[in-house]
Amino acid sequence: MSFLVYQRSDPRHKEWIPLMSQQVRLRNVIQIIGLNLEVESREDEVYFTLHTRAMSTPFFTSERLQTQRRVVTWKEIEPRQIPETIRLSAPGFIIRVWAVTRGGSGTLNTEDTLSKQQRPITSWGLYLGGLNYLGSKGDWNTKDFAPNTILFRMPFGFFTSLNSLVRRPVAAHRFLQVQVPSEQLRSSYTLKKLSSLHSIQRSVLEEVSLSQDLKSRICLYGYSQDVDPESSAHTPMIYGEKSLIRAKEGRIRLQLKEKIEGMRQRVSILRDEKVRRFGRVIQLKKDYYDSEDISMELMGRMQMLGREIERLKELKAAVQEKKINLSHLSAQLFRRKKELISELLVIYPLSLVEGSKKYSINEIQLPNAEDYSSESGGQISVALGYTAHLTAMISFFLGIPLRYPVRHFGSQSRIVDHITEQITDKEREFPLYFRNKEDVYSKYAVYLLNKNIAQLRWYCGLSTPELRATLLNLHNLLHARLTIPG
Repeated sequence: MSFLVYQRSDPRHKEWIPLMSQQVRLRNVIQIIGLNLEVESREDEVYFTLHTRAMSTPFFTSERLQTQRRVVTWKEIEPRQIPETIRLSAPGFIIRVWAVTRGGSGTLNTEDTLSKQQRPITSWGLYLGGLNYLGSKGDWNTKDFAPNTILFRMPFGFFTSLNSLVRRPVAAHRFLQVQVPSEQLRSSYTLKKLSSLHSIQRSVLEEVSLSQDLKSRICLYGYSQDVDPESSAHTPMIYGEKSLIRAKEGRIRLQLKEKIEGMRQRVSILRDEKVRRFGRVIQLKKDYYDSEDISMELMGRMQMLGREIERLKELKAAVQEKKINLSHLSAQLFRRKKELISELLVIYPLSLVEGSKKYSINEIQLPNAEDYSSESGGQISVALGYTAHLTAMISFFLGIPLRYPVRHFGSQSRIVDHITEQITDKEREFPLYFRNKEDVYSKYAVYLLNKNIAQLRWYCGLSTPELRATLLNLHNLLHARLTIPG
């Protein structure tokens, strides 16, 4: 089925140019046409409403038309029919098409049952710049359009959604640049011309407003002008008393109409605000219930935290008690170590030789290192064996591994150097006895033994300024730190 839509005789604009910069606004919509509307009966009446938002009240409602044909053409939309609170420069809006079912007698139902017989057919959320251009002539076949299609008539032609076309165009319907014949090009308005045009328009509007104000003021004083169509003369006439009353009543009616219109606008705004506040209340209730759940969860966590804090206090008290017990046990253990080390002095007594500065171990003198010329090799070997054993036992009781381990074999004891890298594995044991007094290996073994004694002194907080004084350093360590007086 093909159809032809009436066009105005004088088009407002030239042919549509599909540029991306071409703006389409609410003020450009002249007429709305419905195609292939799906209704339950051909007797149903359809109308459309325009909204700024999904939850707002309609700012425009069309007349109701029957759907006996596949094409429903509503009346043109005049700019004065749009409320002043709606921006005519809006780039989009929401349109809803409704169907109203008639009653059994062929008349519309009452207002109580109207909402039950009224149902939505389709709802579009429009961005006018994204509509597809159909052409300037309103002559198409309804089979080329999907069900519930809406056409928008504008000064430059007809538009609809791409989704409403059965055969969609392959090429893009908007371009960044187009080519037009040079004879169709003309210069645009300059800024100076536009400013002058706007000034003239403002002057005209001011003159019209002043003339209307003057007419209203003349009517207030009871004057009027009767115009004789056959004569160009205007004869002023003074109203009588009844005319003045009618004029006063007219002014009162006009004022009441203005107040009613203002109240209607206010009611519309308040209704929109009510919807917005209602949505806000719903969101606040949801947030309140969510906050209650969160508060319950936080309360549970606080109780759990309180139990954990109490448990932590108990654990701290237990740890503190264990620390006290550990300090007591450590003191007792160290005292016991001192007692054992003190008993070592019974086995290996250290004493200063009378009349000299030398010390003896188990009544065998052991001079300082590198000063063994006055003593025999056997005596030095025995004293070194005693000293090495005493040092090893002290480290054992203190629980300190010696840096250079000692292998005790009496006067044939040996000491091991695992530290020095230049020594091969077969030569790491050095004898703590002298075959002759110039034995280099034995002297190095004595040096390692003195290093072990210095290690024990450092552990007990003593320094070792003279490393060669073997028995003196050992004697000072035992009597200053590791033995019980008396």
